[in-house]
Amino acid sequence: MLTTKGGKAILSATGTYTISHAPSASLTLRYQIHNGYAADPTPAHGNPYRPVVRPTWFQLIGESSFITPKDQDDREAKLTWAHWPQNWVIASNLDNGSPAQALSVHGLIQSNSIGGLAVKTFTRPIENGTLRFAVHGAWQDTAEKFADDLCQILSSQRRFWGDQSGPYFVSLITIAPEEGRTSIGGTGRHKGFALYATRNAEDAAVKWVIAHEHLHTWIPRRLGKLAAPEEQDYWFSEGFTEFYTLRTLAQAGVYSFDDCIKKLNDMLAEHDASSFRTQPNEQVAASFWKTRHAERMPYLRGFFLALHWDAQIRAATQSKKNLDDVMRHLRDRFAKTDTQSGDLMRPSLVSAFKAVAGIDITGDISAYVENARPIPFPVDLLNPHIVLKTQPKYERGWKIRREGEKKIIEDVKEDSPAYRAGVRNGMLLLKQLPTESQNENVIHVFEMLDGAEQRLVRYQPKQSESLGSREIVIAKDIEATAQAAVIKLISGDQD
Repeated sequence: MLTTKGGKAILSATGTYTISHAPSASLTLRYQIHNGYAADPTPAHGNPYRPVVRPTWFQLIGESSFITPKDQDDREAKLTWAHWPQNWVIASNLDNGSPAQALSVHGLIQSNSIGGLAVKTFTRPIENGTLRFAVHGAWQDTAEKFADDLCQILSSQRRFWGDQSGPYFVSLITIAPEEGRTSIGGTGRHKGFALYATRNAEDAAVKWVIAHEHLHTWIPRRLGKLAAPEEQDYWFSEGFTEFYTLRTLAQAGVYSFDDCIKKLNDMLAEHDASSFRTQPNEQVAASFWKTRHAERMPYLRGFFLALHWDAQIRAATQSKKNLDDVMRHLRDRFAKTDTQSGDLMRPSLVSAFKAVAGIDITGDISAYVENARPIPFPVDLLNPHIVLKTQPKYERGWKIRREGEKKIIEDVKEDSPAYRAGVRNGMLLLKQLPTESQNENVIHVFEMLDGAEQRLVRYQPKQSESLGSREIVIAKDIEATAQAAVIKLISGDQD
């Protein structure tokens, strides 16, 4: 409940307060912050952005905890911490528990504060600044190593871009476990990040989240504006961020050769199994907020396109340049523009490729992004000990529409083995002869009615090689030099 001194507050249906007061009156608002959950947050709650207020600890995210004046983000604010329970550790991107700190309303909104009896904090030097890391819960058992890895990740990314300095604050809250569920998430804050994870989450996956989100400091906001609707350019804002997450984790030494190969295989498997793999960009964008497969496709498509373009630039410049040079070119160009009207990403990206490597990518954007053509996997990442294997998948090649007892063939794919075997829209399916169902490696036989003619159709229901499931296979006798060569390419090392 809100109480006011010096004015009268009226609560609207939208949850905002309108306060009437005399001109230049001094206003005092008082309210209590209560726990936003019945108990400790669990995976069922998603990321706990509401206030967490427990008997022995708390976390407050600015916009869900503090009442602030509307449309006055640049106005000066002042926060005073006082009367904390004895022996509590307090950490924040505001003042880290010091008595008072001047800031802006925007800084208050973007704040992240945590405290409690069992909160542990760690401080590490990072590139041009200091990392403060606060952790609560079961993640404390590996917090020292986690802080070290965070230091390497943030320093690697700051070195890559070369334009960030100052402190950075990360909190990690352990989400109460639920059987059979893993949860990882977080939100970027002003010069910091609030991270949440169940303890059964893999360390590598948690570090991927923080590395990905920290890269959004630059991608896309400091490289180019996304045209409306923004979802049609998420292949860049999210997909390229995925690529540079892998690159900077490898650069930092946080991801080993095995970690990198596992991540590549995970992304290949997810991409190749997606129902949106062959969907054009317009359809992916339209469905982005509706299905998980559509939501993930820009991340995957953009990742493999960045991987492909990185290899193209190496080939065009005799390995003197790579995608990093394009990204820094975009950064420098955007820094010189009016950030309100700034350059649009796509034409800037096309221009940067021409300037850096003399490559025209307009055809690639049309083919690989807009029309979902298969993106080539870089051959220079492969060698006799590292092989990309493709397993074609089962594809019947048509659908059935039922009208009473009739089974009518429709949506026959013209590039499928079924079409080449003579299956056409409008034919009737009479029966399928016994065979091993869903096995693309055996001949399937269907009895169909084509007009008045009854016929047997035989074909192997196998997708084309370009649409199979891919996996990187590593030879058991692979030598360290072969591993190092791959890590060098993934990390963008041009020395």
